[in-house]
Formats: sequence, structure tokens, C-alpha cells
Amino acid sequence: MRCFVALIFLMASGVVVANEKLFCEFAVGELSSSPALLIKGNANVMFDGKSFTAYRTDGSYIVSPPLTEKKDGMIFVDDKTKVFAASQDKSNFAVSDRIKKTIEQWSKCEVDKASAQQKQAEDEMRVVESLSGTKAKDFFMKEKHAFTTNCLVWEDVTMITGRYPAMVIAGSVMMGKNPRWDGREYSFSFNNGSMVARFVPSEPRHKFVMQAGDKFYGCGPSMVDHNYD
Repeated sequence: MRCFVALIFLMASGVVVANEKLFCEFAVGELSSSPALLIKGNANVMFDGKSFTAYRTDGSYIVSPPLTEKKDGMIFVDDKTKVFAASQDKSNFAVSDRIKKTIEQWSKCEVDKASAQQKQAEDEMRVVESLSGTKAKDFFMKEKHAFTTNCLVWEDVTMITGRYPAMVIAGSVMMGKNPRWDGREYSFSFNNGSMVARFVPSEPRHKFVMQAGDKFYGCGPSMVDHNYD
């Protein structure tokens, strides 16, 4: 009971949001009804809405079973040796250990912004990869979208689609001509017709290639660039 009371003391209420990497303050203390916790530093928690993986500052981690019970604004599970709990607003997580007589808390949790931005970028590219038929043709030929790719020779370059295609290389904008979609590849010429931008959305990683005469310059993975929206 003391283990459960300690967790109730620490938890807050809210709404569960799934599949997120959280950045938290990690602390430990002795198990009691009003535990005094020693802050160890910052650590991450991975939470899918049902269970969590909580990392400690030394790199070790603990994985909770599914949190199947609800009480006082938190979800939890008691496996007889430990109680795992999470506040429903995903701001606090705790594990109390009856055997070791310790409690660990991950508090003040916030969404890891870098991780969230990376996930958003990957999700956007998955949508692009799924395009086909008329939707793909309209997307590239009629709609303005920008894709930035790192090309070793020119560093980051940006391809802009739509009715007025363009390439942005080293800060210079070169308007494109003769855009076309052949059912698999989007392309247009630029730099006074001496170069061609080629983009194959179905390619898993290296979608973008620049062609100059009979030479092809491969580039890295492409990402949607909202700076040109």
C-alpha cells in the first residue's frame, strides 16, 4: 500500500497521447508515503499510451508491462514486486520497487522536439512515396512543394515543383523548364537547359539526382522543406 500511495502522491492527470519520445527530469528516492527525491539529471521516456520504456542517466532502462488499471488520474500496473505508473498527461512516470525499497520518477516530461520534428519529416516523405497516378501527377506538375537534399558537390539544394519549377543551389534560384511526370519520375531542365533535376518518389532513400550532360550526381535523402510554402 505504501508503494501505491507514494505513486499517487507523485502523479498528475490528463489525456494519454501515444507513440512519443519524452524528455524528462529523472530522480530517485527511498520508498515512503512522501518520498524525498534526489534529482539525477535528464533522461528520456518512450511512451506508446499503454506501456513505457524509461531510461536512467547511466544509460540503463526499465520497461513497464501494459498499464491496465486507472485511479486518481493515472494509469498503472502492480506486478506484486513493482508498481509502474504514468500520469495521463504523460508529464510524470514512476516505478516503485518493493524489494529494493526505492522509487524512481521521471517528471516534468515534455515532447522531445527534435524527435518529433524528425518523425514529422519522415511521415511527410512516406506520404510522398505513396503517391501514384493522377494524384502524383497533380502533386508534382500543379502543386508547389519544395524538397531539400544534400548533394556533396553543391551541399544542400532545393527542388521546387509545380507550375513554376525551380532549383535553389548555393542561394541562387534557377527557374526550370519543360517539367514532366512519366508515371514514375518527375523532371525538369534548368540552368539554361544544361542540367536536369530528376526525382523518383518511390525510391526508398535516394530520390533526387541532378544530371549535367552524360554525368549524374547522386544526392542523399530528401526532405520536405516548408521554407518555400
